[in-house]
Amino acid sequence: MDANAFRAGMRRLAAAVSIVTAYGEDGPAGATVSSVTSLSADPESLLVCLNQATAIHATIAATSYFAVNVLRSCHSDIANSFADPQQRARRFEIGDWDCSDALAPYLKDAQVSFICRLEQLIGFGTHSICIGKVLDVRIRDEFDPLVYAEGAMSRIAPLAGGANAATAMR
Repeated sequence: MDANAFRAGMRRLAAAVSIVTAYGEDGPAGATVSSVTSLSADPESLLVCLNQATAIHATIAATSYFAVNVLRSCHSDIANSFADPQQRARRFEIGDWDCSDALAPYLKDAQVSFICRLEQLIGFGTHSICIGKVLDVRIRDEFDPLVYAEGAMSRIAPLAGGANAATAMR
C-alpha cells in the first residue's frame, strides 16, 4: 500500500468540519476534526477519531466528557484557529463559546452541538476512536455546514429543488 496514495484518496472524502471540546486541568481545550459520524440511535451515540498525540485526546481520556460542535460556513476562522497548535492559548477567544456548561464548552452558533459522555476509547494506529453517548443536542435552524475536502474548507451549495430534490435522488 502506498501511504501517499491513501492520503490523496482520503483528501477526496468530503466531511463536515467540527470542533471537539472538553474541559481540562488548564481550562477549555479543543481541536478541529473531520472524522465524526453517528454510531447508533439506541443508545444515541456518535464516534470521533482523534490523534493520540493531541492534548484534546488526553483531556477527553481524563475527563470522560466532550462536545462535538459541527461548524457553519462562516466558521472557517474558528476551524483554522483550533487546527493551529500555535493558537492553543487563544482558541476560545474566537467565536461565541459557552464555557459555563459543566460538561463541555460549546459554540453557541454552531450548526449543531452534541454534548457527550465518553463510553469507550479504542486505540488503532496513531488514533483512537472515541465513542460518546450523546447527552444533549443543541441545533440551529439554519443549514449551512462547513465542509473539508482536497485540503480546503468550503460550503455546500443546496441542490436545486431543496429537500425534495435530495429525496428524488435516492
